Amino acid sequence: MATPNQTINNENRSRIIESCLNGNSPSEIANILGFKRTKIYSIIKKYKNGLPIERQLKGGSRNKKLTEESKVLIKNWIDDDCGVTIMEIKQRLFEQKSISVSQSTIARCIDSFNYTLKRVHNISERRNSEDVINERATYAERFMNILSSINGNKIFFIDEVGFSLSMRVRRGRSLAGKRVTQTVTNIRLRNISVCCAMNKNGILKYEAQTRAFNTESFLDFIRLVLAQLAVNEVVRAILILDNVRFHKTAVVHNEIVRAGHSLIFLPPYSPFLNPIENMFSEWKQFIRRCSSRTEDELLENIQNGELNITSTNCNNYFAHVLRYMIPCSRREPVIEE
Repeated sequence: MATPNQTINNENRSRIIESCLNGNSPSEIANILGFKRTKIYSIIKKYKNGLPIERQLKGGSRNKKLTEESKVLIKNWIDDDCGVTIMEIKQRLFEQKSISVSQSTIARCIDSFNYTLKRVHNISERRNSEDVINERATYAERFMNILSSINGNKIFFIDEVGFSLSMRVRRGRSLAGKRVTQTVTNIRLRNISVCCAMNKNGILKYEAQTRAFNTESFLDFIRLVLAQLAVNEVVRAILILDNVRFHKTAVVHNEIVRAGHSLIFLPPYSPFLNPIENMFSEWKQFIRRCSSRTEDELLENIQNGELNITSTNCNNYFAHVLRYMIPCSRREPVIEE
C-alpha cells in the first residue's frame, strides 16, 4: 500500500518508465510497485515532456556519464535493430564500455535523437530486391509516359478488400486507470468481400459479396466496370491491377482488350503505387467507427462508407502515389510509405 510522503529513488523511477514503455498504465504501475498513483503520473509526465526524472540532488550538477561517442553507439544500435530495448542497450553499454547508467538516462538520450516509440511495420526483404526495383522502375516510367499522353481520369485501379463484423475502433476514452471496453456480438458471421474500381475522381463501381472473389466472380465484376465505362463514355481507359492470380487470366485480359481498353499490372511488393490501398484504409476506418452488429448493418455501412469517400479524397490518394514515381524510376529503394 502506498504511504504518504514516500520517496522514490532513481532505480524505481527507471522501473516506472520502463514499465510505462512496456504498455502498463500508471494505475497498474502504482499497484505493482506500491507507490502513489499521483507520483507515478508526475514521473511519467516529466519523462514525456523531456524533463529529468531522477531525484534532483542539492550541491550542483553531476558529470554526464554518456559521452558523445556513447550516444553515437546507442544510435547505431537502434538504427541496426529498431526493436532493441532500453534494458538491452543498458547491458551492452556495461559489457562493451563498462558504462553503468540508468534506463531513464538512456531514454532521454534516445529522445534527443528525435526518435519515438512506434508500432513496427514489417517490410518484406524482397521489397527492395534488385529484380523488384527494376520492375518498379519499368512500371514508373511507363506510368509517367501514359500520364503525359492521356487525361489522368482515364486511369482506373481495381482491387479487392475484406470487411467483417470484428472490425472495431482500437482506441477509446475512459476514466484514468480504467480499461476501455465495448460489447460485441458472439455470433460468427461471414466476411464481406468487396471488389472496387476507382480513379482520381472517385469510386467508379464496387460489388460486395459474402464469398471471396475468384476468376468467375472477378470476370463478372470486370464486365460491370466495362459497362459503366461505356455509360460514362470513357474510351481507351487504362485498368491497373495487382498480381493476384485470377487478375492475370486470359479471359480477363481478352474481355478488357475487346472493349477497347488496356490492362497494366503493378510491380510486386509495391502497394504504395496503388491509390486504392489508401482508399481501402479510409473505408475500413469508417467501418470500424460504425461498429456493425449484424451482417445487414455491415452491408449498409459498407455502402455508407463508399458514399463517404469524396473526389477530393481520391485525388489526394492519386497525388500521394505520384510522389513515388520519380524515385522508383531512378531505381531508389522504398522504405517508408
